[in-house]
Amino acid sequence: MKTRLKTAGILILALLVLVWLDLYLLNFLIFAAVLALSLSEALKLYKIDDETIIPLGVGLFIIFAIFSGNSFSHVYKFIALTLLVASSFLAYKNSENLNSLKVLIYPLAPIFIMFSIYQVLGITCLVYLLVIIACADSGAYFIGKAFGSHGFCQTSPNKTLEGLLGGVVCAVFVGGAYYAFFMDAGTLPNPLISTIFIVVAGIFGDLFESYLKRKAGVKDSGEIFPGHGGMLDRIDSYFFGAIAMSLIYIW
Repeated sequence: MKTRLKTAGILILALLVLVWLDLYLLNFLIFAAVLALSLSEALKLYKIDDETIIPLGVGLFIIFAIFSGNSFSHVYKFIALTLLVASSFLAYKNSENLNSLKVLIYPLAPIFIMFSIYQVLGITCLVYLLVIIACADSGAYFIGKAFGSHGFCQTSPNKTLEGLLGGVVCAVFVGGAYYAFFMDAGTLPNPLISTIFIVVAGIFGDLFESYLKRKAGVKDSGEIFPGHGGMLDRIDSYFFGAIAMSLIYIW
């Protein structure tokens, strides 16, 4: 527990510094590094023995950042085009292995969408996403430990319904305070429903990562964060939360 809290404290401090600086190039480089680490961990989860996917993914991210524009529709078009080209290439080569498409769907596409939150809406909205997901995750963990008695599902047996509900409530209250102090009115259409939608999506993002790890037979996706596991273990909820947040604006 001490290691987990210490790591969390360091990550929060690093986030505060990055928010205070708010340098586009620095944030871009951090996202690129996160993508590289995520791809490396995903290759192990999918049992893919092809390290060239990592530089290819980072290269796609660079192209995406340059040409995607300030619109969520552009990011989805870019993802669709990438999947179209990759699928066509595999079909042309008569490939026996389609696992590389899994990497394009997860984690590559969600990281593109998460970066688009920063590009389109700015650092304030990106931090809002990080805050409410983190509050939901922490609230679910501690409330579940204290009061949880009803299991959520077999994929993640440690999660409880009481914990998840408590996490959503924590996220709503903290997110509401953040929204009132740091965001302009009307930034989110119906902030309460939007927050709940994003948080619930984040819960299933964490569940999806648990599903992948269970299928791969591993406890954590990596070991980069002491007490927290790998990069994907830390940002899985943000992936689905970012997708939900982008859909709120283009639905």
